Amino acid sequence: MQDEIFITVQSDEDTLEAYLERFLYILQRSKHKFDLSTIRTLFLCGLTNDARNNMNLLGQVDISQNTFDHICDLYKKLSWNQSRSGRGV
Repeated sequence: MQDEIFITVQSDEDTLEAYLERFLYILQRSKHKFDLSTIRTLFLCGLTNDARNNMNLLGQVDISQNTFDHICDLYKKLSWNQSRSGRGV
């Protein structure tokens, strides 16, 4: 049976917040132990193109060049900006 962390993706209906929370939950339950670089790669592979583009714009650089912790910080900033404007992420 394949570990769910390898097939977790953000659906078009998922907010970035919902996807990140689900990803972290599944990561905690995973039988595998990953280094932060692998976690970043798994997370980024599951993002929709729109979410990735929004995060790239916010970070003003390709987010794949950032650490997973920095990506989570960008997500928090994007989520905060979106909630202030009344739009979902």
